[in-house]
Amino acid sequence: MKKLFLILIATFSVSVFSQDPFDRKQREQTEYPKEGLTLPPVSTCVYSEPRLAEERPLAQLHIVGVVQYGKQAEVFFNDDGHILSAQVGQRIGKEGYLIEKVSKNSVAFQGYKTGQCEQTTSIIMGF
Repeated sequence: MKKLFLILIATFSVSVFSQDPFDRKQREQTEYPKEGLTLPPVSTCVYSEPRLAEERPLAQLHIVGVVQYGKQAEVFFNDDGHILSAQVGQRIGKEGYLIEKVSKNSVAFQGYKTGQCEQTTSIIMGF
C-alpha cells in the first residue's frame, strides 16, 4: 500500500512541474530567440486568398506548433499572446506569404519577389 501511495505521489509531483504549452503565464514569460530570418520588403501584389495577421511581418510571428489530422494540417502562430490558426492555402503576415506545405518539423511559405508579382520565392521555417 505504501508503494502504491509513493508511486501516486511521485507521478503527481512530476506532472505538476511539467511545462504546459497552454499556460498563459509561461507563454508571456517566454522569450523567443531571434532566428535571423531576413525577409524581403512588403509586396504590393494582389491576393485572392484570405490573409491573417496583415499588420505583422512574418519574422515577428512565432510558430507554436503544428496539428495534423488526416491529410489536413494546421499551423499555430503566436502573435503577442494571441494564437492564430492557419492552414495550407492561406496567406499570413504583412508580406502575404502563402502557406504552401506543412510537415512535422517545418512550414514552407511562398511569396512574391519585391515589385515582381510573376516571380515567387520560397522560405522554409523549421522548428
